[in-house]
Amino acid sequence: MSASFTFVARNLFRKSFSTKVIVGGSLLGSKSTTLKDHAPLPSVDPTRRDAIIDFCLKTYGFEVIPWNPRHKGHKKRVCPNKDY
Repeated sequence: MSASFTFVARNLFRKSFSTKVIVGGSLLGSKSTTLKDHAPLPSVDPTRRDAIIDFCLKTYGFEVIPWNPRHKGHKKRVCPNKDY
């Protein structure tokens, strides 16, 4: 396995989604802040996307905090030797 978090995530996305879906889609399906005249691309499958993200976070020692509508994507580093 690659030593870099981003390499692992990128490779898993390439294996999980076809090139057509990756090129014609958006990770989150949100509107671009720089290209205001363009319509947003459709989001990739959110179930597979979230599974890949959660797997990578857990693999590299991050704990995924349950989703909160006010704070999307929160995570914290898991330190086994420290007591919080």
